[in-house]
Amino acid sequence: MIAERSRGPLVALFILVSAPAALLAQAPVEPELAGLSFEGNEAFSDKELAAAIVNKATSCKTFLFYAPIPLCPLTDWGIAWNRRMLNTKELPLDVLRLRVFYRQRGYRQVSVDTLVEAAGEERLRVTFLIEEGAPTRVRSLAFEGLSGLQDSAAIRDGFPLEEGDPFDVLRLQRGKQQIESRLLNMGYINAAVLDEYFIPQAELEAELMVSVVPGERARIGSVAIEGTEKVDEGLARQFLSFHAGEYYSEQKIRDSQISLLDIAAFRFASIAAEQRTGEDTLVDVTVTVTEANLNAFRTGAGISTTECGVLEGNFAHRNFLGGGRLLTVNGRLGNIGAEGLNGSFPCSDVGDTKVFQQFTWRIGAQLDQPYFISERNRLLGEVFLERESVPNIFVSTSLGGAIGVSRRMNPRLLATFSYRPALTAFDENSTDIYFCASFGICDPDDIAVLTEPRWLSPIVGTWVYDRTDSRLNPTRGYRVVPQAEFAASFTGSEYRYARFALELAAFQKLNPQLTFAFHLRGGIVEPSQSISFGGEDRTSDEIVNPAKRFYGGGANSLRGFRQNLLGPTVLVIDSVTQCGNTALQACADALADTAANEFLQRPKGGNGLIEGSIELRYQLTRQWQLVGFVDWGDVYDDVTTLDGPSATPGAGVRFSSPIGPIRLDLGYNTQGPRLREVVAELGDGSLAQLEDPVVYDPAGYDDPSVFKEFFRRLRVHFAIGQAF
Repeated sequence: MIAERSRGPLVALFILVSAPAALLAQAPVEPELAGLSFEGNEAFSDKELAAAIVNKATSCKTFLFYAPIPLCPLTDWGIAWNRRMLNTKELPLDVLRLRVFYRQRGYRQVSVDTLVEAAGEERLRVTFLIEEGAPTRVRSLAFEGLSGLQDSAAIRDGFPLEEGDPFDVLRLQRGKQQIESRLLNMGYINAAVLDEYFIPQAELEAELMVSVVPGERARIGSVAIEGTEKVDEGLARQFLSFHAGEYYSEQKIRDSQISLLDIAAFRFASIAAEQRTGEDTLVDVTVTVTEANLNAFRTGAGISTTECGVLEGNFAHRNFLGGGRLLTVNGRLGNIGAEGLNGSFPCSDVGDTKVFQQFTWRIGAQLDQPYFISERNRLLGEVFLERESVPNIFVSTSLGGAIGVSRRMNPRLLATFSYRPALTAFDENSTDIYFCASFGICDPDDIAVLTEPRWLSPIVGTWVYDRTDSRLNPTRGYRVVPQAEFAASFTGSEYRYARFALELAAFQKLNPQLTFAFHLRGGIVEPSQSISFGGEDRTSDEIVNPAKRFYGGGANSLRGFRQNLLGPTVLVIDSVTQCGNTALQACADALADTAANEFLQRPKGGNGLIEGSIELRYQLTRQWQLVGFVDWGDVYDDVTTLDGPSATPGAGVRFSSPIGPIRLDLGYNTQGPRLREVVAELGDGSLAQLEDPVVYDPAGYDDPSVFKEFFRRLRVHFAIGQAF
């Protein structure tokens, strides 16, 4: 009996625990909301109304799954669709939400109903039936309390509601906040903006009165600086756009905080304002800063397919001679291991010959004066000595500098104007192909003259407008970077040209794991004067400095191409080792037919460029990311005759690190056979440009199998940082 009685509570407990689970298991599953539409709406779009309700319809994850990847119209796979279920409890509340949406915007007679239809098994379609009715409009709009204020017209200028408009209470609220903000920037810290309206019964017109109660105008009583130890507090005061005794302005407080954060000597800065106790007209301001380490030394190492191994060091003094000046001394050594690996991965894009595989280096110093005439301006200076290698185009040695002014136009817009003179000499063995193929200058003596040290001294203007949410790995926002350069005799430049470039990037988070990224880059350069080489009677065409032409292809361009090999290129053969006694033209034709891979391909660059990329970045884990991309574009000799662009799809992987995403990209080159000019290296060291081009097809010249041709078209890129 004891045992039997003890089972009773256990059975009861089991029933109490299992009953809710059983009821939950038997609860009906909500059907899929296959479609959501609106009928009768004229004043507002479907998109605006859909944003106002809770229920959402199943939708394609991205427009890219319609074109160029038609997953949505052809499949119902979960990878392509965001599945949404109908929330039946929220449906009547959505009707109420739409009514509130309309009434807030002046449509007080609106009626909303629903139509629910079957759209397949366990799938429904919902239509909201809307009768908007006539809106209640603003018959009269008056402002009270502004007449005695300075700039009263400017205070109410741009008020978002006018006579004749639908009586939109949301726009009314924005207008009141706008007036309050303007009054706050004029020192009226206790200002209040009230509204009063009257709508006669059975009428569709409203009489609106906006009353402003400004209160007393406040001044800044005191400005205290906290947190300075190694840095003089006068440095912080210098960057404040407000001072004790002047009228309080919220905008000046925000601008001053941004200016303080731009000073390298400060790691953090905040500004707090507090109304003085017992005083309506005085505000005390406290500026709190956290100092950075004034002396810092940093070293780093990296590896990529374009620079092979890289070592760099950087020393920074963040208060050089006081005043918050930032002095930076840096050194960099590149192409480490490139000569030994001789074009093998991971150094596959440093260049095909020894001259491009030798060490590159740079030694430089930069001085950043953070206050120049005003707190928004910075004076910038630089000196440098470097050996630079641009793969398969040129190797140069330069001694130069720069002086410029940078101005913070607003928190997101930075404009920089600089003068950048540099005395640059080119390695003859690196630019001989460039001058011969691009400008027909093939004689070694002429090339020697053109590669002598010459001044390249442009004036450069750059604007950076950045509204992205991250510098290293953005997921939202956009970035626009236009740049203009001009070099002429009065700038002290022996190369004369005008150059314009524009870069645009945009990012949109499609869902918590998926980010859509878009990139566009274009530019044009026009030379303005010829260069003498070897006497008064011998002048070149209007030569563009190799560093100022446009090039495409590589890890940050069309990833189906090797570095800089997009657009016009020239094929190079060695007449001694490859042709022997065979005529050069016949030798080139034979190589194109049977051994196209034995040509060296060199970029010519162009005077114009347009290229773009789209990426889908999928976050696998916190540190790993998968990427699919399509790059397109071309480099053009003459921008007036544009051929069809090349396109290279591909995929990659990213690993998040403290220095930015480490990426490995695999691009696929879809380009078919192309006509290419040929230059032959002769036994005496001179060059000869062949009269006839050849048909160049490095992927299919020997009628390979499908798999062999596929792998020939693949290009691997290894680098640090996103492609854009």
